[in-house]
Amino acid sequence: MTFEILHFSYRKWNSFHEQGCYKINIVFRVWNETENDFIKEKFLEECEEWKKAEIITDLELEKKYSSGLKMINADTGKDLLDGNWEEEREEYVDEKKLIPIEFINTNNIKREDVYIKGYQENWNSMFEYIEKFDVFRFYEYFEINPITEGIIQYIEKLKMMDNKDTYYAEQLFRTLISLQNWWD
Repeated sequence: MTFEILHFSYRKWNSFHEQGCYKINIVFRVWNETENDFIKEKFLEECEEWKKAEIITDLELEKKYSSGLKMINADTGKDLLDGNWEEEREEYVDEKKLIPIEFINTNNIKREDVYIKGYQENWNSMFEYIEKFDVFRFYEYFEINPITEGIIQYIEKLKMMDNKDTYYAEQLFRTLISLQNWWD
């Protein structure tokens, strides 16, 4: 289990929208099951006031860079998207190994030459991490419409679920991010 919804409530609230809005409050806990998991970090990053970002200053250079990208098997150097590696694939499936992926650029352009790293202010975050209790809180007003009604039903389903693995933790993350598009 990678997440637990400790509290989920919503109630109708008057707003300038004819149909009103919901005041939604969700308190949940997220944790990583293995050292390779990253789901808690994903939620924590969403709480940050400043988020890491990459920007492009030269669009032509970026087009040249992205058009020359290939995804290869880091062990063999074979292109993983050309369809000619089926025999090799069986070896990884039989041995239950992960395929080591590497991206290369056939135009000899380095990623660092195209993208500049920096930070951007995170204006959209509705997540709050309460470190003392190791929980996240998501609290906001959302317009009542068929989309928010469906999202609320899905959150109820996630809350009742027994198998709350990383896949469903990702679903919870995307569900809450989707709600941000429908706030009052």
